[in-house]
Amino acid sequence: MSAPAAPRITYVLRYGAQHVFVGTLLARTADRLTGEQARQWASPWVGDTTIGWEAHPLHGPPDSGWATMDFLSGEQFMLHRYPDGWRLVRALSRGDGVNVGTDTEALVWADKVVEFKDNVTGLRWLPGPTPDGITTLYATA
Repeated sequence: MSAPAAPRITYVLRYGAQHVFVGTLLARTADRLTGEQARQWASPWVGDTTIGWEAHPLHGPPDSGWATMDFLSGEQFMLHRYPDGWRLVRALSRGDGVNVGTDTEALVWADKVVEFKDNVTGLRWLPGPTPDGITTLYATA
């Protein structure tokens, strides 16, 4: 008798000028939703103890990104529009106003965060869907 396979976790690293975050992908939708519809869609994953959504359009048009935090646990959630739909990420760490100098710096930082927070090492980051002007990399553990 074999044990069921452990669920796989997808990590998302997103960065551009003045912005960086890394976290676990909670959900994604291919639906063409407005920002308000996307926030409603995300509500089952973020719960009802958040401080409310704040616009997070550091890269992209208005209504293309949102952030919130659970005021009990301190968990942060990032919701962004991508070319193929919306993605909801539970941020392990984020930096607004932070300029990542190189791709290597972003990867080293993300690997350290994931190792510290989730005790996961050896991730292989690969490019995937990403909005213009942003870099988004994905890794599965």
